[in-house]
Amino acid sequence: MMADLGQFALALAFVASAAGVFAGLRALLRRTHSHLATSMVHLTFAACTVAAAALLIALLTHNYRVIYVREHIDSSLPTVYVIAALWGGQSGSLLLWTFLLAAFSSFAVWRLRRTSPQATLPAAVLMMFITCFFISLVVYVTDPFAQYGLTPAEGKGLNPQLRTVEMLFHPPTLYFGYVGFAVPFAIFLGGLWAKRLDAALFRSIRMWTLFAWGTLTIGIVLGAEWAYIELGWGGFWAWDPVENASLLPWLTGTAAIHSLVLTRRRGMLKTTSFILVALTFALCVFGTLLTRSGIIESVHAFGKSPLLYFFLGLIVVTAVLTVKAIAARAQLLQSKNRLQSFFSREAMFVGCVIVLLTATAVVFWGTMLPVFSRLWSEKKTWNVLTFNLTSFPFAVTLLGVMGMGMLLEQRLKGAAALLLVASAGLAGLVGAAIVHFTFRTTTVHPEFGIFFKYAPPLIIGVAAVAGAVVLAGIVWQTYKNQRLPSLRRMGAYVVHLGVVAMFLGIAGSGYVLSEETTLSPGESAKIGRYEVTFNGLDHTQPPDIYHETVANLSYTDGKQDYGKLSPSMVFFRKDSKPHSEVGVRPGLRQDLYAILSAYDGNTASFKLLLNPLIMWLWIGGAMLVLGALAAAIPRRAAARIKDADLAPPAARPASFCPSCGENIDHAGARFCPHCGTNIKEHPVEV
Repeated sequence: MMADLGQFALALAFVASAAGVFAGLRALLRRTHSHLATSMVHLTFAACTVAAAALLIALLTHNYRVIYVREHIDSSLPTVYVIAALWGGQSGSLLLWTFLLAAFSSFAVWRLRRTSPQATLPAAVLMMFITCFFISLVVYVTDPFAQYGLTPAEGKGLNPQLRTVEMLFHPPTLYFGYVGFAVPFAIFLGGLWAKRLDAALFRSIRMWTLFAWGTLTIGIVLGAEWAYIELGWGGFWAWDPVENASLLPWLTGTAAIHSLVLTRRRGMLKTTSFILVALTFALCVFGTLLTRSGIIESVHAFGKSPLLYFFLGLIVVTAVLTVKAIAARAQLLQSKNRLQSFFSREAMFVGCVIVLLTATAVVFWGTMLPVFSRLWSEKKTWNVLTFNLTSFPFAVTLLGVMGMGMLLEQRLKGAAALLLVASAGLAGLVGAAIVHFTFRTTTVHPEFGIFFKYAPPLIIGVAAVAGAVVLAGIVWQTYKNQRLPSLRRMGAYVVHLGVVAMFLGIAGSGYVLSEETTLSPGESAKIGRYEVTFNGLDHTQPPDIYHETVANLSYTDGKQDYGKLSPSMVFFRKDSKPHSEVGVRPGLRQDLYAILSAYDGNTASFKLLLNPLIMWLWIGGAMLVLGALAAAIPRRAAARIKDADLAPPAARPASFCPSCGENIDHAGARFCPHCGTNIKEHPVEV
């Protein structure tokens, strides 16, 4: 019954979305409004909700007659992982993607009717077109409600590697990010169609871009933590094609956020902002293509499927719409202002965009090299060391541009500027020296000789300088204005401090210490300052597991006993391959990481690692998300449409804060509502 209901709901959603597209296009060509088109957006969302609920109920009731249900669960699977099976396979994850897209479209149309009514219909048509595209894939290519003729007695079960807490949230948050970037692209294109690129429209674009970027950040960080904990190799990023597929839109999304700042504040880089928003959405589709087409082998991919050419077609449509819109609205996209100096905060924003785009191009080339190289010779690939080598210059340059931008933002001169530069430089040198001489016992990249020997301390030094500048900026703004910076500005500071923390964690991987050993009960192995003792094996058989062997390890530094580690090897009933569960002792300074590699009787082989500073990667990821959330919270005044917002650009007074460059609504204000600058002491730029 649930399968029939789900198929009916998908058919209804397809008809509703297609009707919405045609009705909307007809109204746009006639330059009229269509209530039918916007109504179809909400009907599509309702139908997709019913379809997703039907598949979830089929999973929870163990309806093995549905092929998708039998392929991904069994009767012993805990309920929480039964729910996770909704996105554990090709068909279910595409249905979740479609549901999220319909939900975001419905909410975006509802909001746009209040904030940017002229752009609502063209934006709704584009979102409905994308939704209709994905519904057609679910209906005609990967039907999640296909059924057997007879009901099987038992299911096959969920992939054991997906039975983790991280996998409950990692795929959905990635989908939130991927799907979310479709909305700012549609809104921007809708504004171009309506010839209305006003403040209200850019607020909507900014909010949706920050939302999508923040959720994509959560998904990437959770995926890195899953790789660190579950795959049992001691690392967090292997430059796998599917990992890179999520990094690419994150890089261009970051560039789009910075470009949109100049577009909103100075009327600059409008074309660049539109291209970046469109490119980010296209790369989200490209990431889906890599994951689902099978053109590149990956531990994260679903395998080969006929979806390749469908996604390529959507990317081509996105490119054509982007080029056509730029050509048709070239005058509307012209910048109002130009860079006044190459040594300005605005120039640093442009530099950040250039660095991020160049890094995107390099990662894209390295990811697709196995495909491209087949066109002229044998298959070639980049290994982890090559990716690390090519990404290192971008990391250092990005940190340097970020620190310089934060320094120029303070508008310091004379002795104050010299003091800040000297203090930040000293912080960088001291931080790099402390880390290097603390963890210099080994390097993981001896093949690159002196270059990679000093690459980690260089990254740490530049990151420390950038972090010192950000902290000094917070202190200076608070002292100057006698109040803390606004929530939105503080969110930006927290995001940039999070970037610094993440680079500290990444640089720490250059000092990993590794030791492989075979021990009998009572024997010990030394790694760094720790002595790890093997106390024996325990064999258990939990309800849904065929067999689990747990190694009992204790560790001490000679002065203090820290506790136990329990790495294990798990054998699931329906999977012949053993799965390693690592033992980790986390810390701000370093992680002690233990892997049970093999055992024979009472003897066991282990791989022990000391991972310096890895905790700062997770802390930095959390700071990025919290900062983006704070920066995205709308101000009350910004939530209402003002006549000045909807007036032609030439009719509005161009009043800017001298510190942050944001628009100031009225000249009588004492403090800038964006950064808190005392305007009475600093005349407003007009």
